[in-house]
Amino acid sequence: MSSKAKTSSAQKRRTQASARPNRSLLIVGGIGAMVLVAAVIALALSSGTPTVAEPAESPVTVGGSMLPTYESGTPDAAEGMAVPTLSGTNTQGGSMTIAPEGGAAAIVILSHTCPHCQAELPNLVAYLNDNPPPEGVDIIGLSTLINPAGANYPSADWLAREGWTYPTLLDDANSTAALALGRMGTPGFIYLANNGTVALRMIGFDPEAFGQMLEAIAP
Repeated sequence: MSSKAKTSSAQKRRTQASARPNRSLLIVGGIGAMVLVAAVIALALSSGTPTVAEPAESPVTVGGSMLPTYESGTPDAAEGMAVPTLSGTNTQGGSMTIAPEGGAAAIVILSHTCPHCQAELPNLVAYLNDNPPPEGVDIIGLSTLINPAGANYPSADWLAREGWTYPTLLDDANSTAALALGRMGTPGFIYLANNGTVALRMIGFDPEAFGQMLEAIAP
């Protein structure tokens, strides 16, 4: 083989070799672009725009008597009263009603802006995961004091991140549901006996008291 042919062959190999890294860079660059686009989409989806309108667009309707204002450290006039019927939208966008006819239940009143809720909800979720409620006792949530400018908005996303899987009513802009339940602080707990009457109201999550009350209201 002539020296000219050898030189031509060597140049061809160098050209092919130099082309391979360029193709690799194009592939890597393409993957990087796709990852960037996916990240932008994910950021847009988590930008605080709720899937379901929060606060609820339709006002919560109240049937029956509203519970008296809760005052810690005093005899609770709500005990023995039937819980008012509350109808509205849940965190999934469906209709939801809390009513005396629902039987024994623990209503958990939560606010995505409340630092106590943020601290105690993970403990409540962990407790319920390890200690399922007795048969015949429902766990119900109420998301109230909803503020689009507040932390952890929208509340449905916050609840999902914390592992809260229980049906939860969305309050409206006037906090109608929370007012009907007695203007409690958050996290608030209302324990309903099997006949739908208030057995106890309290603020704050105490694992021992929570477990005892679920057993006490079980049918």
